[in-house]
Amino acid sequence: AAACGLPAIATRIYGLTDAVVDGATGFLVPPRDPGALAQRMRELAGDPGLRQRLGTVARERALRDFSQAVLTQTTLAYYEARLAERACAM
Repeated sequence: AAACGLPAIATRIYGLTDAVVDGATGFLVPPRDPGALAQRMRELAGDPGLRQRLGTVARERALRDFSQAVLTQTTLAYYEARLAERACAM
């Protein structure tokens, strides 16, 4: 959704709290709270400007923090650090 410039509504659980910045790229709602989910859905449905603002920030964040180049570099750095630790332990 973020890469497409769409805000998201997600449950505040592990993993999703990394994907959605509450109030900036979408909304996080408590697990098992259909009332909170419905409220956020009504809020986004009724406010095109809010949808646009959240979607724009979501896309900018996706391109900046989750591009293939960033993820590849982060993964390589992680493996290089683990290999360096292992070399020092030998």
